Amino acid sequence: MVMLSILTIPHSSAHCERIFSVVRKNKTDFRGSMAKDTLEALVVAKLRPGEALDRVYTNKELKDMKSAYYRSLQASSK
Repeated sequence: MVMLSILTIPHSSAHCERIFSVVRKNKTDFRGSMAKDTLEALVVAKLRPGEALDRVYTNKELKDMKSAYYRSLQASSK
């Protein structure tokens, strides 16, 4: 049981450091007013495996992304 617990400990913190690096590059002084949801979506999109241009989205996913984009534009203009 102890050995199985030890095996769950990651051998490095590279993944965590990679996430911090992506956040640091996206949350700059010029983007100080970026919402947490937007930053989270950027980090998730950038850390997904594979090339962005090779990803295939369903029509529903594209529609959801478009509506989220327009809602964020409306919220930021208020």
